[in-house]
Amino acid sequence: MRERFVIKFDDKDDIVGYRWYNPDVKPIGTIQIAHGLSEHVLRYDEFANFLVDNGFQVLGEDHYHHGESAEEPSKVGIISDYDFIDAVIKSIKLVREEFASEFTGIRCLFSHSMGSISSQEYIQRYPNDFDKLILSGTDVGDARYGLLKILTSMTSKNDPARCSKLINKLTFGGFQKKFEEDSEFNWLSKSSENIKNYEADPLCGAPVPDMVYHSIACSLRKSFKKSSIEKVNKNLKIFIFSGAKDPVSNFGKSVNKLYKKYQKAGLSVSKKLYEDLRHESLNENERYEIYNDVLNFFKS
Repeated sequence: MRERFVIKFDDKDDIVGYRWYNPDVKPIGTIQIAHGLSEHVLRYDEFANFLVDNGFQVLGEDHYHHGESAEEPSKVGIISDYDFIDAVIKSIKLVREEFASEFTGIRCLFSHSMGSISSQEYIQRYPNDFDKLILSGTDVGDARYGLLKILTSMTSKNDPARCSKLINKLTFGGFQKKFEEDSEFNWLSKSSENIKNYEADPLCGAPVPDMVYHSIACSLRKSFKKSSIEKVNKNLKIFIFSGAKDPVSNFGKSVNKLYKKYQKAGLSVSKKLYEDLRHESLNENERYEIYNDVLNFFKS
């Protein structure tokens, strides 16, 4: 069963989300989903139903100014009143608080891409909210983001909607050049069906403003610091994965960097790279392998 919910974000805006559950079964735990940039949580519907069929209930919201939480598709990601990553973290936290009484059993967070970048900082701000965390298709705040932080501070110029060609070339626009398929979203998946569905979805693929990239760069630089990682609960179990051909995770290099950094900090962390898969591992033809790995991690 899937139910829609609405939570007040502030005096002007709401966030929209969904709860998946089996009303006839007491869940063994709750899994909250934090989706990525320029997408929405209903893209995880098949995955959520799989988790429900295996004993969990699932919650997920369209982050502030994403999906159904945006005023209209053209407004996705355009935020003037808040820092972008702060707004995403607040969205995740509001759902966590709204359904606090529902978080019985294992408390889990599954996060992907920008959602996983936000989650790296989330677990430093709120170290006791979850027992298990998955970071899918994530990145780390190395020198690349130091440069992006500087560049976007100049290109954004206090315009929340500005999307410069330079920044796009260094980010999403640059990703596509690594692959042969004739689509600006070929880096997402090797599945042509998945790419077609993404391109046809009015709630996906919106241009990303420079101010969003600036916020992402600032967050990653901060969360990758040793002093920040030391704030993470040592009892939190973490699984990091990506496709080995995922440009967002720098073709697996970022997964390995974050794994080593967390391991050095004494955190309980594991990792996996899926051969030949790209950014959206959950939407590849081989997704059921990932589904089962996720399930086994949350159940273990």
